[in-house]
Amino acid sequence: MTEPKPPSRGDQTREALLLAALDVFGRSGFDAASTRAIARAAGVNQALIGYHFGGKQGLYQGVFEHIVSQMQLRMAPVAGEVLRCLDTAPDNPAERRDLAMRLMLDIFDAYTNMIGDPSSAGWVRLILREQQDPTQAFQLLYDNIFSRLLALLARLVAMASGLEQTSET
Repeated sequence: MTEPKPPSRGDQTREALLLAALDVFGRSGFDAASTRAIARAAGVNQALIGYHFGGKQGLYQGVFEHIVSQMQLRMAPVAGEVLRCLDTAPDNPAERRDLAMRLMLDIFDAYTNMIGDPSSAGWVRLILREQQDPTQAFQLLYDNIFSRLLALLARLVAMASGLEQTSET
């Protein structure tokens, strides 16, 4: 069995820039964050931002792609388990309600554990900033994380309430 290759120097630089930008953007916001401050925090030459990301806007987008991937890593297993349980949901209304309630709690627990984890503090701060003044980055979050969780929760609320999943009541 071959061992995985260590990350290249370029990959290490890219990762350092993402982590530094996550912190700087989260603390200062996009407009006030300077590429000079980000490069200094990453310990790299400022020109490498352009090389790896095409500029400040590309780096900001890259940070949100990183956040989305981290959120997917943490939430996908829970969402997958919820979907598996829904595929085999009982017919009995009381049992369906109980299952839906348990599954909603599983999602809420996973989400609160994720955002409460100290390693998530930087990206939680940045997500909150983005929600206050949305950009294309928020659309990335919404399309890949929030809309999917909301759809799953809506399905569970309908099931717990005895409504059709397409009901708007």
